[in-house]
Parts: sequence; C-alpha cells; structure tokens
Amino acid sequence: MSTDLSWQPSLLDAGPEPEVDQSFSGLVRIALDDRSWVERVPGWVSGSDSLFAQLLAGTDWGQRSRHMYDQRVLEPRLTWS
Repeated sequence: MSTDLSWQPSLLDAGPEPEVDQSFSGLVRIALDDRSWVERVPGWVSGSDSLFAQLLAGTDWGQRSRHMYDQRVLEPRLTWS
C-alpha cells in the first residue's frame, strides 16, 4: 500500500518517543445520567505523532471488501491485514 497520506501533526504533542501513562492518572469521569458515564483520559499518550508515524510505516495496511446487498464493496477504512 502506498503511504501517500496527508495528515497534520499535533501542534501540542512534540514528544520524540511515544510514552503511555498506564495508570491513567488523568482519568475524568463524565456522568451522562444516573446509570451511565464516559471516562476520558486526556494526555494518556505522549509522542502521538511519532507513534502514528511508526504505525503508518511499520504496519501492513489494506482495504477489505465485503458483500453488501447484491454486490461486493470496499470498506471505507484501512485495517491491519
């Protein structure tokens, strides 16, 4: 697959090597109602631009096809094959 991809790196995440906060210390729970919530962890990975570049270069990306109705169509995403 060609890696001809346009993407804008983050302006705020200039870390050279990816690091993950495995403790998720910045976790914020956002209540949606009495029985449901969303947990958000801002900044859980630093160096995301470097991580993205590594994933882009070192992964065999491909586009799968699938049956939909009476025809075979390409999925609108790339996946790791």
